[in-house]
Order: sequence, then C-alpha cells, then structure tokens
Amino acid sequence: MSIFQEVIARKIPYTTWYSDLRIPVTTETRELVKNSDFSSSAKIFYDTVTGKPWFDLPHQNEKFWEDKLKLERN
Repeated sequence: MSIFQEVIARKIPYTTWYSDLRIPVTTETRELVKNSDFSSSAKIFYDTVTGKPWFDLPHQNEKFWEDKLKLERN
C-alpha cells in the first residue's frame, strides 16, 4: 500500500500542494513516514496559521498524478 493510500485508510487529515502530500506530524504519522520508502525525502514545515508541524512528502499526492495522466491521454 502506498503512503497516500495509508493516509486515506487511516483517515489521517491531509492537504496537498500540487504533487506533494502534506500530513500533520503526530506519533502515528512519524511511524508511518519512518517506515516508508520516503523517510529521507520527507521535510517538516510549520503551518503559518497554527504554527503546528506538518510533513511534506514530495510527489506522493497520487490524485495529482492520476489527474495529470488523464489530461495527457485526452
């Protein structure tokens, strides 16, 4: 299962920025990221409104890639 699918299955809140997947930093998400193939590319940023930390996972927003592929096929 991909990290995107894990986030959906676990009902972890998320946002996206183009192809990047963004999830809040919690004990659960730390373990998820640590055990993924993307732990070395994950970066932490702080929400400018709440000041809370989030993981930015480059290129892991599968919806972005699905939509891009659909556009290219048309």
